[in-house]
Amino acid sequence: MMERARAENEQGQLWLNIASSAEVLPGYLNLDNSIYFRLEPLLPIVRHLFSSERVRVIDRFRRARERAPVLIHDCRKRLPFDEESVDHIVCSHFLEHIYPDEATRVLADFRQVLRLGGTVHIIVPDLAAMVQDYVAGSRDADALIRATILSSPRRPTRRFRVLEVLGYEGLRHRWMYDRQSISRRVVDAGFELIDVSGVPSRCVRAEDGIESVHVSARKSAGRSERG
Repeated sequence: MMERARAENEQGQLWLNIASSAEVLPGYLNLDNSIYFRLEPLLPIVRHLFSSERVRVIDRFRRARERAPVLIHDCRKRLPFDEESVDHIVCSHFLEHIYPDEATRVLADFRQVLRLGGTVHIIVPDLAAMVQDYVAGSRDADALIRATILSSPRRPTRRFRVLEVLGYEGLRHRWMYDRQSISRRVVDAGFELIDVSGVPSRCVRAEDGIESVHVSARKSAGRSERG
């Protein structure tokens, strides 16, 4: 387990950014399992082994680590923190990349590590907005399927499948949500819904507009812990 004191921010709080990719947040401990974070320390050695495009991606992750602390962690698995030791969690565009039963376990784990009164901020793509565009004729069926990322126009390569199984690249969506369904999942995990304006990460991905659903909640008393 990681000691809280090692990860606290300047406010004396422990804030987690789950599955951050290179979109790290200062003031947060950013957790991600990207292979690019693993390759980043080796960039001077492997620079000549990759295409220039891939090198730019690795360098982007290197610069991300310079902006904020990063912990390499498979975010499908239990968080390495004691119960009731975390003040706030933001989880942006991750739950749609895992199966619903995994999402249930992840949310239960969030509740377990959050202190009483701690908050969570879930952000997912809005399936309703995508479907509304389709119904309105703004996109055809092919564009709708591409937007959901629930499938691919061609069979994935063996390398892609191996990396995805290992949790390195969650490039495909496993499930999609609208506001009602993701809110229900958060409430079922034992949280009390609150307005997004009341959480530290309220401005995260605000630029997405209607393309993303933001659901914020608080860990309150009266619900039993779920393992």
